[in-house]
Amino acid sequence: MIGNVRRIECGDLRKILFQFLSLVVALFAIDVNAETLTTKELVERLVERLASGNPVPDVSGSHAKYPPNFDKARQSQVFAAYEQLDHLGVAAFSELIDHLDDERYAFTADGGSKDRNFTVRHLCYHLIELQIQPDKGWTAGEGDPRFRVRRPHYPTEMNLRDKIAAGAWWEEHKMKTVRELQITVVDWIIVEEAKTPDKFPETEKSALREKQIILRASDKPYPSTIPWFK
Repeated sequence: MIGNVRRIECGDLRKILFQFLSLVVALFAIDVNAETLTTKELVERLVERLASGNPVPDVSGSHAKYPPNFDKARQSQVFAAYEQLDHLGVAAFSELIDHLDDERYAFTADGGSKDRNFTVRHLCYHLIELQIQPDKGWTAGEGDPRFRVRRPHYPTEMNLRDKIAAGAWWEEHKMKTVRELQITVVDWIIVEEAKTPDKFPETEKSALREKQIILRASDKPYPSTIPWFK
């Protein structure tokens, strides 16, 4: 350290370059002049594209009933915007949190027992959730993960669906990269699981220790999951 200036390491330069290239890709994807937009403006435009503009389907039954004037082709902008926001990583988090109360319709997908409508609010939350804890709470082990004990879920415990709570959390963590946030989450999960050691099998504990080692040794995060679009 020299004064308050931190020396830029190779890993920092790669991170800066990756974020810059991500911004360029996203800018071209939404057909705008890269020189005219700030990162905040770019993210806001992409968030606007999460709102499909289509009428809301009826999901009162097991399967969605789409209105006659529902244009499925328009949904492609929602999927593209989501992926572009995902590529931007933490650069998008502040604006995503600002939209955690945005109830505009985004898309309809399988919600488990029945189809479910997702709003912009849901997608903004999942963009954060699935980057900082890509496993979504599934533990390591054999067989169907739905029937195994669930891993402690950091976004739920931090109440990141709530705009005010998420804003306070981000204020404390906004200097971290996605990889560093994932390390924070894995460290927290290990501590939480240790409180009830008999509840979690050794395969789960070993998997977390391995993930911790890999993240600390790498300069990249684990990839996020995009469960609906792929």
